[in-house]
Amino acid sequence: MIQKSNYLILIILFLLPIGLFAQSATYGEKYAVSIKISSFTNSSVSFTWTSDAIVSTSIYRKTITSSNWSRLKRNHTSQSYSDNSITTGTEYEYKFEVNTGTTPSLAYGYISFGVKVPQKTSRGNMLLVVDSRFESSIATEIDVLKEDLLSDGWNTLVTFVSKDTTVPYVKAVIDSINSANSLDGIYLIGHIPVPYSGLYYPDGHPDHKGAWPTDLYYASDANDWTDNLYNYTNSTRPVNSNLINDGKFDNTEIVGETFCAISRIDFYNLPKAENSELTTLKNYLTKASSYKHGEIETNNKGLIDDNLAAFSEGFSFNGHMNFGSLFGDSVDQSSFLSALTTETYKWGYACGYGSDSSLSGIGTATTLKNTDYQGIFSMVFGSYFGDWNTEDNFMRSLLADGKMLTTCWAGRPNWFFHHMGLNNPIATSAKMSVENSSNSSYLSTTSYDIYGNYSNGVHMQLLGDLSLRQNYSPTLGTFEATYNSSSSNINLSWDAPSNGSIEEYQIYKSQDSLSNYTLFAVLSGTDSTFTDTTIYGSGNYYYISYVTLDSTLSGSYYNSSLGSFVSLDTTGVASGASTVPVELFSFDVKENNGNGILNWSTAAEINSSHFELEKSINARDWIKFDHVQGAGNSNSIIEYQSIDYKLGNVKTYYRLRLLDFDGNYDYSGIRVIDKIKNRLVVYPNPSISNKLSLVGLSSKISTDKVRIIDSRGMEVPFILSGPNNEHVEIQHGTGVYYLEFKNEFVKFIIL
Repeated sequence: MIQKSNYLILIILFLLPIGLFAQSATYGEKYAVSIKISSFTNSSVSFTWTSDAIVSTSIYRKTITSSNWSRLKRNHTSQSYSDNSITTGTEYEYKFEVNTGTTPSLAYGYISFGVKVPQKTSRGNMLLVVDSRFESSIATEIDVLKEDLLSDGWNTLVTFVSKDTTVPYVKAVIDSINSANSLDGIYLIGHIPVPYSGLYYPDGHPDHKGAWPTDLYYASDANDWTDNLYNYTNSTRPVNSNLINDGKFDNTEIVGETFCAISRIDFYNLPKAENSELTTLKNYLTKASSYKHGEIETNNKGLIDDNLAAFSEGFSFNGHMNFGSLFGDSVDQSSFLSALTTETYKWGYACGYGSDSSLSGIGTATTLKNTDYQGIFSMVFGSYFGDWNTEDNFMRSLLADGKMLTTCWAGRPNWFFHHMGLNNPIATSAKMSVENSSNSSYLSTTSYDIYGNYSNGVHMQLLGDLSLRQNYSPTLGTFEATYNSSSSNINLSWDAPSNGSIEEYQIYKSQDSLSNYTLFAVLSGTDSTFTDTTIYGSGNYYYISYVTLDSTLSGSYYNSSLGSFVSLDTTGVASGASTVPVELFSFDVKENNGNGILNWSTAAEINSSHFELEKSINARDWIKFDHVQGAGNSNSIIEYQSIDYKLGNVKTYYRLRLLDFDGNYDYSGIRVIDKIKNRLVVYPNPSISNKLSLVGLSSKISTDKVRIIDSRGMEVPFILSGPNNEHVEIQHGTGVYYLEFKNEFVKFIIL
């Protein structure tokens, strides 16, 4: 751990251009406006707010999906305000900009608000990128995670990669899946290869200058990243060195938007952790699921431990502003770990002097191992450990033990989590924070840079499960399915929860254990049984969730519990079991011009409603991508076609789901388009470097099997390297080239 005096010399030199030390109250409090909703109806909401000093306030509003603020009030001198133009079911964000009349001249607060915001049943596509070392050993935990995500509205895809593969390979895999499925979240699980980028030191230490870890590369356009600017060697911390064409990028800021949110859990190289990497990973996945199912009790309170209160950047603004909106007056300022051992806070913020493995005033990686701390969400800030891919890193250690589930390096820049007041997943807030800057939707340009120094920085990282929400309802404890042989039905029964008034129960059903669930029945909050008369001849998979109308300091929203799952195999049961009376004559798939072409025909159809086209990258997790109307009734051959315009450079599985007008359905066999087989992808393409990677090799290739020619048809010399000769270095300059392999030509460009 560095000495405090040495740190002060460095940090003062760094901060002099930004601001001088405060002499009295903390800047974290002075920058923040704490907003409260005093009352609301279906059409109006009333606010009050406080700040260290207030002369007047300007108030703005927008919907959560908008990027533009509308000003409601300018230079408002009262500390109360009512908005009487609310639409029920709409999610709003409010910005309060306070003219303080002192230093700092402006303070800010943000809060989300909505009345009866609808239940979110479709959150998008979540990709789990899992360290292949653990494919078997955490299979059970991954299946539980997939169940949790599925019943929370996520479509889940899974891919496994080696920790020893390359960043370009992982990026190519993610991009291919994204092109076919339009990802909304990426969850890296294990020691997935870590991208590095930049030539800067956002913690203020010149010896920490260079490239920092950046998973944001995986969630953004690769064409926006370069590797041709810097030749910098950091002799103190070689991992931060950044050289031209070394695989570490030049960017210090994100260019444009990320295409989805991204997070990581990674317990590699934590020798001081209580358990092994595998055990720690399993424990994390288990405690995250326990929290989602309401098995970990927490208090709706925030905790702030500001050990850098004198600095004019006001790092603890992150705690004061966010927690004021989320918890009102239920915010304590106390010693971080000590408080978390006696009370379970929902959120905590701590800042202080730091090292890779410690945060002064808080503790070290060893302290964390030996302390039973109980928080769930956290923000921390200090020197060095924001560079999180280091031995016994403090941030990763914070999630390795205790109950903590998420953390981020908050202070340079600031993070905004007020969206979680309406129970949005932390992914929503993380993505908006990453994309926030001086010209963003959150803050207009101010002289105090309240959005924080290094906004849009590539170092911004969410550690933990990005699907986590702030508030979960306990999962139903009992959900049972029994077969009634006399009536040939399945009887479902459950026990009501004890946590308030139930709006409704929702039962979902599928013939697959982890995909293709459809809403099957909606029942009143007083029901406790249901009879299924349309059973399948084999697997009958169900889950049940219940919906409540919950209220927080941000208004009200319909909250759904995660699912309780049950299944019943009725193989051999004849009565009551039905199949769709559609005779499938043919079903074929092929690739054409980069698209997937699906052709099928039926010989006869009775009561045929429609066909749903589904695809998968692993033959386990399926996503619907098209819907084709059936013929109703027919006794002649009818031909159908569907086109998959998002065919990725992966092996893609397809199947038909055949449905009749009574809600019965059946599946076709599985068909495959294999774009990986015997096909290479040159990555990146276009490239600013003459060093590229070949993605899609199933075995080692030899030099005599590959030719590279330029646009004039002349052969170009090259060098292959790597275990499968997957790396290629072109011995030529810029231009258009063609790689020939097994009579196939792949075009690529060097800029």
